[in-house]
Amino acid sequence: MAVGRRKIPTLRSDVVEGRLTSELAHHFNARSRKRASDYLSGTAEKYLDFSTDGARTEMVGTDWYELGFRWIVGTEVCAIGGFCSCPAFERAGSCKHLWALLLLIESRRRGPALPDGIEVLYESLSTLEELDDDDFEWLEYFGLSQEEIEGSVGSPETDDADGEGSRGSAAPRQLALAPALARTLISYRDPWTAAGAQEHTIRYVVSAVGAADDELIVLVFRHRRLRNGEWDGGRPATVGGPRDPGFDDPVDARIHGMLTGSRGDVYRYWSSPKSTGQYAVSVELALTLMPALARTGRLWIVAGGDGKGKRLGPYCYDEQPTWHFTPTLEPLPDGKELQIAGRLVRAGEELDLGAVEALTPGGFLFARGCMAHVEPLAAVEFARSLRQKGPVLVPWAARKAAIEFLARVPGFDPERIEGLELAPQTPPIPHLFVEPAQQRFGRTADLQCAISFDYGGARVAATHPGAFATDGAGRLVPRDLGAEGEACAAFLHAGGRRSVGDYDEPDGCIVPGTKLQQLVLALLGQGWTVNARGHQWRQPSGTRVSVTSGIDWFELEGGVDFGDGVTVSLPALLAAAREGAQTVELGDGSVGILPERWLESWGLLELAGETKGDKLRFSRNQGWLLDALLAEREGVRVDAGFAQLRRKLAGFRGVAPKREPRGFRGELRTYQREGLGWFAFLRELGLGGCLADDMGLGKTVQVLALLEARRAGRRRKGGVDRPSMVVAPRSVVFNWIAEAERFAPKLRVLDYTGKDRFDRAEDADDADLWVTTYGTLRRDAAELVEREFDYVVLDEAQAIKNPQSQSAKAARLLRAEQRLALSGTPIENHLGELWSIFEFLNPGMLGRSRGFKQFTRGQGARGAEAPDLARLSSAIAPFFLRRTKAEVLDDLPEKTEQVLHCDLTGAERREYVKLRDYYRAALTDKIEDLGIERAGIQVLEALLRLRQAACHPGLIDRARKAESSAKVDLLMENVENVLAEGHKALIFSQFTSLLSIVRDRLQGRGIVYEYLDGRTRKREEKVARFQTDPDCPLFLISIKAGGAGLNLTAADYVFLLDPWWNPAVEAQAIDRVHRIGRTKPVIAYRLIARDTVEEKVVELQAAKRDLADAVLGQNRVGLRDLTREDLQQLLT
Repeated sequence: MAVGRRKIPTLRSDVVEGRLTSELAHHFNARSRKRASDYLSGTAEKYLDFSTDGARTEMVGTDWYELGFRWIVGTEVCAIGGFCSCPAFERAGSCKHLWALLLLIESRRRGPALPDGIEVLYESLSTLEELDDDDFEWLEYFGLSQEEIEGSVGSPETDDADGEGSRGSAAPRQLALAPALARTLISYRDPWTAAGAQEHTIRYVVSAVGAADDELIVLVFRHRRLRNGEWDGGRPATVGGPRDPGFDDPVDARIHGMLTGSRGDVYRYWSSPKSTGQYAVSVELALTLMPALARTGRLWIVAGGDGKGKRLGPYCYDEQPTWHFTPTLEPLPDGKELQIAGRLVRAGEELDLGAVEALTPGGFLFARGCMAHVEPLAAVEFARSLRQKGPVLVPWAARKAAIEFLARVPGFDPERIEGLELAPQTPPIPHLFVEPAQQRFGRTADLQCAISFDYGGARVAATHPGAFATDGAGRLVPRDLGAEGEACAAFLHAGGRRSVGDYDEPDGCIVPGTKLQQLVLALLGQGWTVNARGHQWRQPSGTRVSVTSGIDWFELEGGVDFGDGVTVSLPALLAAAREGAQTVELGDGSVGILPERWLESWGLLELAGETKGDKLRFSRNQGWLLDALLAEREGVRVDAGFAQLRRKLAGFRGVAPKREPRGFRGELRTYQREGLGWFAFLRELGLGGCLADDMGLGKTVQVLALLEARRAGRRRKGGVDRPSMVVAPRSVVFNWIAEAERFAPKLRVLDYTGKDRFDRAEDADDADLWVTTYGTLRRDAAELVEREFDYVVLDEAQAIKNPQSQSAKAARLLRAEQRLALSGTPIENHLGELWSIFEFLNPGMLGRSRGFKQFTRGQGARGAEAPDLARLSSAIAPFFLRRTKAEVLDDLPEKTEQVLHCDLTGAERREYVKLRDYYRAALTDKIEDLGIERAGIQVLEALLRLRQAACHPGLIDRARKAESSAKVDLLMENVENVLAEGHKALIFSQFTSLLSIVRDRLQGRGIVYEYLDGRTRKREEKVARFQTDPDCPLFLISIKAGGAGLNLTAADYVFLLDPWWNPAVEAQAIDRVHRIGRTKPVIAYRLIARDTVEEKVVELQAAKRDLADAVLGQNRVGLRDLTREDLQQLLT
């Protein structure tokens, strides 16, 4: 498919950039703004949700992203915080998704009110939860507090005294101006303004109907003075046209700015032109706006929402205390009916609802020529209904129902009802109801919840606006709103969120699907009850584990009790956890919380065992593993068969050293004799093991001593005479043969390599030891599997780290009484390599490959602290024997490792920077679109080219091989110094092309050297020459071909020309020199180009030394562990 430049779609016609986007544009790069148009529909619109002080939505790109804005507006400053879960936002604090959301906000005119001259500040938020933070802690990003933004939210004149808002709790806030400002909006007017006021005026008309329960309609009219001195009927004051002289007054100018920055013109509700002068004002804005309008002395009310009808006014602002509405229930004189009415009271004063000329949404009361405010806000709609329709008559028989109804109305005072019995207050028990999970595009959506409180059988919803609950006997139970508030705070603290209802949907709460278990466990621990699908959710109440044995197997049976006799078996729990579930459906229909921590420790057992009904079955050779993994658990019941195995295993805890056999020439060191004892220990158990000693500690010698002991034992006891076989890399076959001749000359060795191996195979029946290569093993697998061996030993066993490779498959097919693996680096990159070696050593012990891969997924450099790694290490410890040089060799000479830095020349630096900038730009877009894993090939190419550019220009362009480079010049300078002092040295590189350039330099100066890479034949001759010929001081070696298995102790110096991700590879190369038999110190130099990717690689090595260390006590790292952050570091 041809790849071309992607066409950027044009913006939708109904989405335009306005004040908000112009203020924030400099926070978003041009690329983000251009690409935002891709996200202006679909999920962005479907899940678009506005609150009074923010907006949020969800978008689908490379992944599913959640995003939103939060704002607070003061008199001089508007602070806006944004968040998106996409990677681009994490890097830059802005992204194309947020810009698309800004465009959608403006298209719907739902952004913050931005009066002229206000300063707009923007900061990126750290978490999605901060979009719902009612405490405005996110203002810390601006270095401001809520109070420091002039006209802080929550001032006494704008907040409800009872803590009750328009939705039954603290009212959401969109815009708050200081009350002092609202009171002083009538300010100085210059003479020209005063003169103009004689000829025209502005009147503000509020509809008594309102646009919605939480919005008012404000109409603005401009009146001209007639010749008779009266004002005309007025016309709508236009918006957006030429400057209207009616707004010359600074008071009107400020009000005009507040209105034009409000939630939008009323044309959203009616098909009126934009310039009607009609505005839908939120209740939150009206709390500040309405007093300002009344203080002008030009506030009127009208019955119709379109401004038509009789106007009443003008009204001034009532500076007296707020009116308080209280519903009443009184019997009529006939004793047959009750009357539901209401009272408005304040400071000993009472106002009849019938005397109120208008009561608008938001609690604005018009009477006696003044505008005042009514509380509580949640009772205003009921008060409006009583004012419009009059008192409600209720039959005496419905008295109980009437009381239950009034108990829901805020401000209800039961003491005013004669004969009403109140139930004693009891501590509330919080209850959480969780709706069934829904799927959105394959992703579990947030779970809808409802919170209620139980007062001794009287249940009341958290959103219930009244101060009382009603029990089954019709008695009122006083609510403990303080305790309920603490419970709701606990819900939020545990990870829940409050959701604000839209239109006719009630307020509620939500729980992110990923936090459900964490939240429910936290709440259950605090005395909550939880229901889902009408059934109770249960915590685990206990666990049980037992082991039984059969002829050749062990069965593990276990489960978790959830109370009332409800239990779930261990395999069922593990299967649910493996699928990512947080709960499990119990037999009675209730929901059980999976015991996450308890289940974590069973992962190894599940992957190793085979599910048989409600049990896990293990083979006999897995008994040790089962015992090790159960050792840390208490209360495990075992039968006699498994108890006998445990006693037997306990006797193997200490491994006794064994002396070398008589036919062995040489004397083993103490730790090598312990190795022989460990071999005997494994043989007695009938299990294989991996000798993972440090390079240079004599793994070959220990195996040769073992094989000599086996040969002598067969001769002595007359056992079946089967040969053993060593499979090794081609480069070390000659070393095995030479070492066998030196230390175990009685062993008859068959060199089963090369084209003439079949001719030598005639002596196979007389041989004690076959030595072959992995390549030969693959080619001759069909013939080799027909033979039975005593021991099969894999040297450099990491060669079978890929379980799907032909070498690994062929090795597993070999038939042997005992199996061993030798490797100083059994885990180079990831834990999957461990499974492959173990499957060769002890088939089935670590279970199936797919299960082990799932278990170890994500256990890279950042997962080394996981408890599972510690359990894995403990479980396999008996089958891995590892000693380091520092532990066992006191007499080994010192090894010094140093870094030689070189500075690139001017031309090299310019070319490197150009290459780096090119790849950085290319990879940023690629990774943003595909993710780092899918862009892996491009990432590897970039890193390879940068590493080559740091070494020599000839690695990028072959035509430039003859040129010099800073690194090669530094190498030659140090090599000449080493040779002048009479020393020998090894020079390693992973680039054979770089070694070729060094060869040309050496030849030009007449320096003798040996050379070895993957194509070299007769390696033993080259090694022997370097070791014995004083006229051959240098050995150039490809680190992949000769970094392991060679004994090169004649060298005193090692030069590593380029760093690699895996520090173990470099350690192996150095250990070609630093090994047993050495008497002089070793000095290793790493040549690193300063301010290049090479320095970053060295830093990554230091930061990622934990995976194999957690399992074997050695450090490994691989490219698969690279993260986006690592890549950014490499490309800086």
